[in-house]
Amino acid sequence: MPMTSALRLILALFILALFIFALAACGDETASLPDPVTEFTTEQAQALYLAHCVSCHARDGSGSVGPAIAGGTANQEYTREEMIAQVRDGEGSMPPFSDRLTESEMAAIVDYVRNDLNRIIEEPELADESSESGTPAGTDPEEGTAESDSEAVPAIPPELQAR
Repeated sequence: MPMTSALRLILALFILALFIFALAACGDETASLPDPVTEFTTEQAQALYLAHCVSCHARDGSGSVGPAIAGGTANQEYTREEMIAQVRDGEGSMPPFSDRLTESEMAAIVDYVRNDLNRIIEEPELADESSESGTPAGTDPEEGTAESDSEAVPAIPPELQAR
């Protein structure tokens, strides 16, 4: 039985629709990467960086065992997606973190390195207690030594600590 032109057109449109649907289902892998901007605060991302990255890349990202990553160094060499893949899978002497961090946590660390590593997160200032106690603020009255603000490390919430 010969196919009519209308039936051929309907069949062609159906096949085209299936093809378009199949392409849309495949999607872009980068579109599924987590957006930590909505999931993590800068302070939480910093805590993750401090818990997992400082030993190799230094607190300020200047590098030690691992390469320097601050000042846009990593941004110039790698895309966000490439950096997340390096954290997840490891590269060279860098170990993989897929067994210790979720995709969202890895993305938060990468975005922290890319956007906030060189910014200073303001710490709450110590109340000036000198007028009340006679002891300067930031000083331990029992030991008589001043605490160093430059060495202060924000507390890492238990849910973000190394697993």
